Amino acid sequence: MNIDDQKIFKPHNNKWNACLQNYMGLSQLAGYYLESANALIEITVSDRSKLDVYVYAAVFLYRHSVELLLKELIWMSNYILGKGKTFPKKHNLMNLWQILKSNATSLLTDKFPLNEEEVQYIQTTLEDITKYDTESDAFRYPLNKKMQRPHSDTNHVNVRSLYERFNQIHDYLGRLSYMIGHLYDEQSEENRRQ
Repeated sequence: MNIDDQKIFKPHNNKWNACLQNYMGLSQLAGYYLESANALIEITVSDRSKLDVYVYAAVFLYRHSVELLLKELIWMSNYILGKGKTFPKKHNLMNLWQILKSNATSLLTDKFPLNEEEVQYIQTTLEDITKYDTESDAFRYPLNKKMQRPHSDTNHVNVRSLYERFNQIHDYLGRLSYMIGHLYDEQSEENRRQ
């Protein structure tokens, strides 16, 4: 076979071409990561032999999906608050959540769409994942930057809980996204008129 026919980032005349969306936002990519993680976990329902294989990718994909959502909501809320379209370039989910929660509370005041129990649910889940994967590398590499095993004291992941909790967080953050997105659209329209 000709090597030109085997190029990875070039279309070929077959059904194995995936299309990239070069203009998607963080939340759309977050949705793709969530969907991919869900697919990996759902496969294990019918074939448990792959559970120990897929868990690393699934944890990373779930974690990254939430990180992207948090960062999108932070830059949108920062823009509305007059801080520009910026977001932290770090990976600590708890730090990102604290920034978003502060921004959203300031912006939405009495219209904040989550009750205290839902806020606590997000916080507890993010604390749990941050404890085992502070900087988004514990499930991507077998060793951390200090050349140590990142989760040597942990032997199990409850994938049902992982699946349910991250899907629930996406639902909760989706409510925040709806509210912040509306304010962002209003602010953008106002800025265009000026």
